[in-house]
Amino acid sequence: MKWIILLFMFFGIIINYADKSIIGYAAEPIMKEFHLTYTQWGLVGSSFFWLFIFAGVIGGAWSDRIGTKKTLTILLFLWTILQFGVLAISGLPLLILYRVLLGAGEGPHGPVSMSQISRWFPPQSRGFAIAIFNGGAVVGALLFAPLFVKMITNLGWRGAIASLGILSIIWVVLWMLLGKENPATVNWNEPIITQSKVKWSEASPIIFSRTCLLSLFVGFSAFGLLVWVSLFQPLYFGQVLGFTKQQIGLASAGIGIGGLIISILLSRFSDRLFIKNQKYYGSRVLFSGVCLLIAGVCYLTSILSQSNLLTLLAFTISGGCATTVAAMVPQIMMKLFPTRRGFGVSLGTSFQNIAGIVGPIVCGALISLAGTNKVLGFHYALFYTAGLMLIAGLLFILFCRPDKATVEAGQPNDNSVSI
Repeated sequence: MKWIILLFMFFGIIINYADKSIIGYAAEPIMKEFHLTYTQWGLVGSSFFWLFIFAGVIGGAWSDRIGTKKTLTILLFLWTILQFGVLAISGLPLLILYRVLLGAGEGPHGPVSMSQISRWFPPQSRGFAIAIFNGGAVVGALLFAPLFVKMITNLGWRGAIASLGILSIIWVVLWMLLGKENPATVNWNEPIITQSKVKWSEASPIIFSRTCLLSLFVGFSAFGLLVWVSLFQPLYFGQVLGFTKQQIGLASAGIGIGGLIISILLSRFSDRLFIKNQKYYGSRVLFSGVCLLIAGVCYLTSILSQSNLLTLLAFTISGGCATTVAAMVPQIMMKLFPTRRGFGVSLGTSFQNIAGIVGPIVCGALISLAGTNKVLGFHYALFYTAGLMLIAGLLFILFCRPDKATVEAGQPNDNSVSI
């Protein structure tokens, strides 16, 4: 049954990322229809995350109280309504409103899904399970790219986006029939998730600890890359590398396949390290930090590269490494909040999504700053993204120590000391 649950979570995140990423492939027709600048397009991308963050924290804590099955059912039903609502968009204000509401509806999905996965998979195999789950994001954002291009060409950007609402309603019906909240028995030792309200006096010492803050910053920097991929990478392929629409779709799919394979292999290796030493620093922190440094170096390499093939290879490696980091950070947050896993993971994912607010605006402004020199502008944006990853990866390796942190205020384990 745990594999059926993981399959549902996998397809749920595919729909999630398809919903949010298809607009990147529709960037040119949307910008042309509404006469948008790069700065305004950055605002459109940023608007998705204005309520996403708050909805993520609230939804994650809410799922601990009413259950993950009910929460996921409600969320995907809301997506259906919002995706069909795109047919009414007639200008920039309505486009922004649609993105804001979609962000609010999709905000809790990631943390709630990872909380659901944690109920079915033990800590020693959780990295692999979450990597597969995150792989669904790669499928939704990149592997579907050729299909997105064809849908936009044949249906228009409104019709293409609206058609995705059909997928979410199918998921809801099947989930209501087949989904389950918890396994009948659990064969690993881990604190039980509580359904009481989260107390600030208990949570705040953990939230403001060095380990937690660095984990949040790492999630922020890794997600900055994923924001670039979904919002600006199709534009980069077309306007800098000179790809056709079909080539953009194929290149995105190729990067997605390669990144997915890299992420699953790396996450599996991280799990093996954890099984061997039972320490979060070596298997999660050091591993994630190195992955983030590699991702940053790859993006810098792409700036200097004179070869499209080398650029695609650099994007593939960096995407795989960043996706791996996205699978590691929730596990650290679940360690810090073992009886509040929905809240802990939602806190991590919501903070990382601040990159979704900041990144599009900064990248759009940097591209516009270069004026008519689009190549230079896109390189400014890549340099910003790479710099964040390099700084975060180094700080994470040097100062994050989850094995020495209190697991949860009032809920210490045998190996913990106070923060």
